[in-house]
Amino acid sequence: MPLVFDDIRRKSGHIVVAVSPLVSLMDDQMHYFRSIGVSSVSLSNVKEGEAGKVENGEYSVIYGSPESWLKNQRWRELLSSALFKEKLCCIAVDKAHVIKQWGTSSTNKMVAFRTIYSELHELRTLAAGAKVIALTATATLLTKETITDVLRMQDVIEINENPNKENITYIVKYLSNSMDAKKSFEWLVNEINERKDGGDKTIIYCQTIKQSSLVYGTLRSMLIELVANGKPKLEMLHSCTAKDNKDAILESFKRLDGHVQVLVATIAFGMGIDCKDVHRTKHFGPLKNYKKNYNLQETDAMKHFSKNHIVFSGDLHACCDNCAKACECGSENCKSYTDFMVTETGIASEEKRRSVSEDQKKELSRLLKKYHKTLLMDLVRKSAHGMVQSLISINTLLGFGETQIDQVLENCETLFSFEDFTDKIEIWNICHAREIVVMLAEVFNDIDVSCEQMVGMRLGTSDDELDEEVIGEWAALAEDEELFALMADNLAWSALESTVNESTHMQSPDSSGLSPAALTALTNLSIE
Repeated sequence: MPLVFDDIRRKSGHIVVAVSPLVSLMDDQMHYFRSIGVSSVSLSNVKEGEAGKVENGEYSVIYGSPESWLKNQRWRELLSSALFKEKLCCIAVDKAHVIKQWGTSSTNKMVAFRTIYSELHELRTLAAGAKVIALTATATLLTKETITDVLRMQDVIEINENPNKENITYIVKYLSNSMDAKKSFEWLVNEINERKDGGDKTIIYCQTIKQSSLVYGTLRSMLIELVANGKPKLEMLHSCTAKDNKDAILESFKRLDGHVQVLVATIAFGMGIDCKDVHRTKHFGPLKNYKKNYNLQETDAMKHFSKNHIVFSGDLHACCDNCAKACECGSENCKSYTDFMVTETGIASEEKRRSVSEDQKKELSRLLKKYHKTLLMDLVRKSAHGMVQSLISINTLLGFGETQIDQVLENCETLFSFEDFTDKIEIWNICHAREIVVMLAEVFNDIDVSCEQMVGMRLGTSDDELDEEVIGEWAALAEDEELFALMADNLAWSALESTVNESTHMQSPDSSGLSPAALTALTNLSIE
């Protein structure tokens, strides 16, 4: 862009100020510009000698974070200097979608991740008259509105590209929790072990550092030849990777002849790093934000695009694995997309099972029902103290009821761990799942509940547990079916009356401060 302005205005020395969110991204682009003969610098690691050249206007492209341009007094004043008023031709905001994603908050209860992004309009004041360009690959309509509003852009000229990436095929594979983690990577390990060139370069994206470490460790244990020519084929990259290691890994992975063939990385790696020969990425688990997927596609040397709605008009096999199954084009690669990856042959037959007698099932049923009643009694106690007010069904409020009890009894032959519940039981509260595992262990005596994941998850470890002197009374009540039913009715009416009392601002005449409804519930729950 500086060269374009130089040509149009018949005057050399024009400057572009680039606003970028990540140091690694700035360094990557700075080195690229230098490799093609365009002078550039990054303020994130500028040396004093280079800083003087920046102030003298000797660099064509100057990269800096929003914090560098707006919070560093030296660079803030530079934007308003006489030299920059003459030479500054454009302010380029790269990855502009983060203005919405990082600079704003969807709720008043949370502050934005980087509020400085909501202040970028100050650049228009500091560098009055400079053109502004916003670049992004993930701009929804709402994001576009936020970008133009924050940057105070008027009479905007939009350049959009079709978001249909014909060289990207989507494949989704479900892996059951009972599957050995190594099975999901067998195809990749076999390819690396069998091919002399190590196979196609692959990025495996993980959501967290812990997840990346587990995946990396699994792959490392499976590879026969971990290194090629004295250099590792497999590497891991995340925000805590030492800078020297990170630079070496990136340098190898971006080179066509680099030794790193498989990179396990957190999703932060996907923002703008240019890897031209990566043709395959694997996401270990779904992304939390669909817009992040566009950033990760861009890592595969994709072009920028913005969000549009289109009808896929190419070959079906090039769309996704579902469309590939229906494609009948007859081309050489037509069915190859459905071959990718993991087979779960024999998984169902290998599923762990136990033999369950009628007496064991009855005992498990008794424990489940008793647990349900204990949850309800605890809820009543909280209601009596004004801690719970709700008009929804009791079982929905508890997150555990007849539905979950029936599901546990129906599947008790194949329930051995907390992970099994995600497939077969409608449990959203981890504490309920832990308690059920303990019950299964008690009835069947074939589960180890002493492992670390069980520690501290028992219901009785909560801060508001019952006083020791009344535990016996609550236990006795749990065995009384009539009192249990009466208690449920009282709780429902207590919640209803509490809500009515709140809306009419009625005050309790009792000196205890409890509402009449709560006092009624406590009276009816007497076990005398």
